[in-house]
Amino acid sequence: MDDRNVRQIPNLLRKYRRIAGFKQKDVAKLLGHKGGSLASRWENGKRFPSTMNLLKLSVLYWTLPEALYIDHVRKLREEIYQREALLGLRPNDAKEIAEQVVDGSTVDLRQPERTRKRGERSPTFPS
Repeated sequence: MDDRNVRQIPNLLRKYRRIAGFKQKDVAKLLGHKGGSLASRWENGKRFPSTMNLLKLSVLYWTLPEALYIDHVRKLREEIYQREALLGLRPNDAKEIAEQVVDGSTVDLRQPERTRKRGERSPTFPS
């Protein structure tokens, strides 16, 4: 396969690995793989890690999975916001909810007019 025609998936995997002081083969072994070639393909943007490997990487690098692919995530968000606007699906509400979640609040779907702070218990409802 000709690698020049393959789109690269922007990520910060190499940056986080270097900050953590690991080599690619170290990361591979810590994730349960034999060699560093898989980590190389992820870092070079040729492949996405599986969901489980992405979660393992985020644990290993002490960050959120989204942070490892933040540029790609931003692009995807913008695409979705544009589609929401075209369909008239209240993009401002979605953006507001996302900002609340990022700020440390969680959205209580049973009471959409308010958010719970982290650690606050949700109300109990009779069965």
